[in-house]
Amino acid sequence: MSKKGENKMTFAELSSQWLLSVSYGIKESTLYHYRYTLNRYILPVFGIYKVQTLGEQQLESGILRVISPEDGSHLPLGGFSGKGVLDHPSQNLQVRGSSPSYASG
Repeated sequence: MSKKGENKMTFAELSSQWLLSVSYGIKESTLYHYRYTLNRYILPVFGIYKVQTLGEQQLESGILRVISPEDGSHLPLGGFSGKGVLDHPSQNLQVRGSSPSYASG
């Protein structure tokens, strides 16, 4: 059963909750890296979306914008290609206990 207001949660709000939940079990440097990556790369693309409205198409186009931004807002992220992420989405995006197969985390 979902909590009241849960359907209106944005990706940014969920990210903030996730960051807080993992912060107790990781090194400070790892937390800094997670926060930096979220703020620099992921939240500018996905932050305003309501979690429930993120579908496959938004995730695919968003991931491509994160990995290789067309507007030059940042350098390409990571040592992997957008095609690799899209070819194996369940290995890259799925979070334990979540459904559908594309989940934020």
